[in-house]
Amino acid sequence: MMETTTDAVLFVSVVTGEITEANSAAVALVDRPLENLIGNQLSGCFEGRKRGDMVDALATQAISDQNKKVTAELRGNGGMVEVFPTLFRAAGERILLCRLVPENQSNGSADTLNQNLVGLYADGPDPMVFTSDVGDVLSANDAFLDLIDVAHDINLRGRSFADYLQRGSVDFKVMAENAARAGRMRNYATKLAGTYGSPRAVEISITNLAAGQQTVFAFVLRDANRADATQSRPNPASDDSMRSVVELVGSATLKDIVAETTNVVEMICIETAVELTMNNRVAAAEMLGLSRQSLYVKLRKFDLLSRGSDDDK
Repeated sequence: MMETTTDAVLFVSVVTGEITEANSAAVALVDRPLENLIGNQLSGCFEGRKRGDMVDALATQAISDQNKKVTAELRGNGGMVEVFPTLFRAAGERILLCRLVPENQSNGSADTLNQNLVGLYADGPDPMVFTSDVGDVLSANDAFLDLIDVAHDINLRGRSFADYLQRGSVDFKVMAENAARAGRMRNYATKLAGTYGSPRAVEISITNLAAGQQTVFAFVLRDANRADATQSRPNPASDDSMRSVVELVGSATLKDIVAETTNVVEMICIETAVELTMNNRVAAAEMLGLSRQSLYVKLRKFDLLSRGSDDDK
């Protein structure tokens, strides 16, 4: 396989920094005989690179999803190359597979859209997170790390994205089910809870991506003022209910007014939960801390059963 590819490929031991394998394309690019490569330090192929620094830099990039390449200058011909590292383990030893691409060739053949997307992910202001279909974090950009005060995305990988959502698995389940059914979901309002600081109001958009045979969810988060967002949504029914409570002053006892106010607040909470969960009754019940049967009783009480979709999620 190494000889059939046109890419220059080197295998390097992470522990020793020595080149263990090289293909013909790598021999031609580095301009050294194969016997002078195998068993020698990778840093010896590049200008100004110390023995351990080169391998450390490549290993760091290999475990990062931000920008998987290291630019270096080859000795002898003075050409610049981009080294794309992949870290794996073979027979108990950590090995770097390094693909070397001349810088001018890389710039000429690179996919512009891919470059733009990588740049947006790495440098964009909106937090982005990719998870598996069960919610395990695969990668997260710097904007998300800043939002939850985490130093590196390696500290997140394998953890559940639901751990950072205020309503935990309820939030993730609602978003994942809608994205699985419709392909995407926009502006889901919740709060993000990091390790430090108070929960922050966010709006989350989720997209269902096909990664071969696997499903990947892509989350894009935006800071939001939950109170303002809620107030900006027109809710005529709730406004009418509040007016009816005000009109009771002077014509009813305080006990009756309080009872009516409780009903109004209860109805507003139920309406909001049903709206946030896209009429997913099971998720709405979990969000409100009610049993499914109790939620249906209250929906009937406030004549809300006929609102939204008739589908029983």
